[in-house]
Amino acid sequence: MNQNILGDKKKTSFDENLADYVNGIFDKMPDEVPEQEVVSSDFPFSVKDLIERGNDHFYWNDEKLKNSPLIVGGSLMRCLSWVAEKNGVIASLPYLIAGLSVANKTHWLKRRFHTALSEENVGLDANGNPVIIIVHGGGILSSKIEYLIFDEYLTPQNAIKYSTGDWNNLLNGELPNGERIELYDVDDVKRGLIPDPFGRYGIVLDFDKVRNTGSEYHNKVQFLSNDLVIARAGTLEHLEQYFDSFASQKVGNWHVFNEINKINPEQSQGRMLLINQDFNGLSGVSGMNKHARFVGVPQKNNPRIDVIIEG
Repeated sequence: MNQNILGDKKKTSFDENLADYVNGIFDKMPDEVPEQEVVSSDFPFSVKDLIERGNDHFYWNDEKLKNSPLIVGGSLMRCLSWVAEKNGVIASLPYLIAGLSVANKTHWLKRRFHTALSEENVGLDANGNPVIIIVHGGGILSSKIEYLIFDEYLTPQNAIKYSTGDWNNLLNGELPNGERIELYDVDDVKRGLIPDPFGRYGIVLDFDKVRNTGSEYHNKVQFLSNDLVIARAGTLEHLEQYFDSFASQKVGNWHVFNEINKINPEQSQGRMLLINQDFNGLSGVSGMNKHARFVGVPQKNNPRIDVIIEG
């Protein structure tokens, strides 16, 4: 990526030496973010592909970038570069839930957390009411890399704050790169009306209703009937098996919507979702300035290659 990523010192708190360090990292990445989709419109990838050929060697937790969204951005760019070369996809949360539902106890999916290509966004709708839009398969954050470079975008809850234009466009199903996505509601998920649960789309939720659901461990009945869980899963097909795959009476589902409500629910913002390897479950609390580990899945003619891309 032959450009001075942190050249505008007005947009970052990094000192000059650190800016040079970060630019050096990005010099080793592609000249451009690959134009091909990070998810396929008809998603010709199976759960078996994820289990047998998935690659999660894109972890980044650089101490020099501590408290910077570049930690998440770096992991995403590494994974994006790899899947572009392999004609693959980056796994969304529904895809990872499906994988964990069938993975054995020694599989790498059950050995460490993973960051999903699913983002949870909050802002006001056209009527001024707060809403949640969960975008699976790549949304604002993966189509506008600027948000994952400059630390001025971090909110008090360490989410990424959006421009008014980008948020308003998302309300109409449009991403910063001009791509359009279908928007559904949680009843569409329950009725199985999303044709491609592992693909790219959005789910709109009532903010006040969801924030009053516990950010905590849930028993099976609570977990399977929780609207936030269902929206994060994108489909009911793998959800019960996912819960049952853990030797636990409860599985976690975590959010920060009450904290957002107390400080500034009017500020449109979003964060990547995370899935734990165990009964700690689904997380929307990890800061966008913390560690990240995305998962890439190559096309079937590309075997899994366990190579750590050097930073």
